[in-house]
Amino acid sequence: MSEHVRLEKGKISELLVISELLQNGLEVYTPVIDTGIDCVVKSKTKPTKYFELQIKGTKHNVSIRGGKKVKDHAKNNPNYFLVFVSDKKKESSVPDIFYLNGEQQIEDYCSKKKKDGTISLHISIPKRNEYVETQGFDKLVEKIKFCLPAQSIPCSHNL
Repeated sequence: MSEHVRLEKGKISELLVISELLQNGLEVYTPVIDTGIDCVVKSKTKPTKYFELQIKGTKHNVSIRGGKKVKDHAKNNPNYFLVFVSDKKKESSVPDIFYLNGEQQIEDYCSKKKKDGTISLHISIPKRNEYVETQGFDKLVEKIKFCLPAQSIPCSHNL
């Protein structure tokens, strides 16, 4: 896949999530400079809280480079969400959207070191399907709207 096509797919994923958040009545802000955060979302609660979202488009298994940057950003930041848009083919034209939230949950999947020393993140298809059920888009909207705490989902490492 060319760099242009990869960037295009990533931007489509970002815009899809942002569009869905807006349709759910949330205020969404996008940064001018790419710092690893694709958008900031304002809660509906008082006092107001802001949530940082990093959005990744993916096929099949989830596997992304840059795990160290993701881990560092998630450290001590319960308002950081790593959101995945799966463009796997299915009957519906709507892709699956799910997230990881909380330092421990992200840490559990950012532990694969490559030969060159970089850290990647990997989630297998069965684990992805589980997250689509338990941490799908509706749950993401609910957590942001009502400032629910980071989820502690035990990881079995059955990747």
